[in-house]
Amino acid sequence: MCLNKIHIVMSANFLMSFCNVCFAEKFDITAEVGMIRYAESSQTIDEKWRKHVWFTLVNPDQSPDCPKYQGDYAISVPDGNETAISMILAAQVADKKVRVVIDDDVRFPAGINQECKLQFIDLLP
Repeated sequence: MCLNKIHIVMSANFLMSFCNVCFAEKFDITAEVGMIRYAESSQTIDEKWRKHVWFTLVNPDQSPDCPKYQGDYAISVPDGNETAISMILAAQVADKKVRVVIDDDVRFPAGINQECKLQFIDLLP
């Protein structure tokens, strides 16, 4: 009898995991770069953000299931992605649009209000 209960629980957990994967969606979003924020490596205000960057997408052409900051979608860029950060800065300075690819189920950093994590970025002409 206990084995049947375990099987039912395991099946329910698998179904819940499977359903969560079903609703994740990849987005190729074209937008302008808005605010850019870097959290210094020794800051103590929010330790989960140390050495990481996030930026906002202004006037995006799609609406992913990502958190917003002051009305714009916030996209995170983990430490060690200097090329992506350089591209984001270049786009903002040159007033160019970017195309970012995100999966709205991949979030960074862990915790509450975690932003969608950047997967790819293109600097558009």
